[in-house]
This record gives sequence, structure tokens and C-alpha cells, in this order.
Amino acid sequence: MKIIAKRSGWIALVLAAFILVSCDDEGDNNSLPDIGITSPGDKSVFKAGDPITINAFATGENGKVARMDFYEGKNKLGEDPIAPYEFTWTDTKAGNYVITITTVDQDGNENGSASINIDVVDPI
Repeated sequence: MKIIAKRSGWIALVLAAFILVSCDDEGDNNSLPDIGITSPGDKSVFKAGDPITINAFATGENGKVARMDFYEGKNKLGEDPIAPYEFTWTDTKAGNYVITITTVDQDGNENGSASINIDVVDPI
């Protein structure tokens, strides 16, 4: 693109400023945060009927986490929009379960965690 004008220096300066503002996407860099389950630990054992509190974290430069979702297998147990992220699972029944978490950012992007396995046993 070629601009011809008597005050070409001024127009070039305005054009350069426009390009700098238009191309600056540093604030839009949306890398997903690192996430993980801090408790319970993998292979933890609980009694049926006891509440199980799941604690999780999300860290990163762009921590635009809108919420943390908590899952047992594919079943969503609940969510928490405020750090520190926590969900208490009540009315547990005996069985083996796989617990995962997923963060959802303000743009709807999701980031899942590694899973942990827990066992819920009938009380003796």
C-alpha cells in the first residue's frame, strides 16, 4: 500500500501507530492453565456414604479460569468458579471411581487433568 501526501511523515506515523495497536495481541494470548487434583490422592479409600472433598488447582500466566468442573467418569459432579477450587461429593455408594477435573476459561476453552482412582467401600 502506498500513501502519497504532502505530510507523508505524519501519515506514516499514524499508520505505524495503527498497525502497532491492531497487531498487539499480547493481551489476547490465551494459553490454558496447568491444573491438577491435590486431594484426594490416587487410590484413596472411603466409606460409602461419607462425603469426599475434591481439591484442585489451576496455575499459569493467563489464569482466566471461569470455573473448575469436577467429574466422576463422564458424570459431572459439580463446579466451582472461585479458587481455591473444591467440591464435596456426598451420597457416595460403594464402587471404584475415576475422578477428573476440567477448567473452562472465559472463552469456553476446556483443559482436562489427569485422572485419579478412588475406592468407596461398604462400612464394616
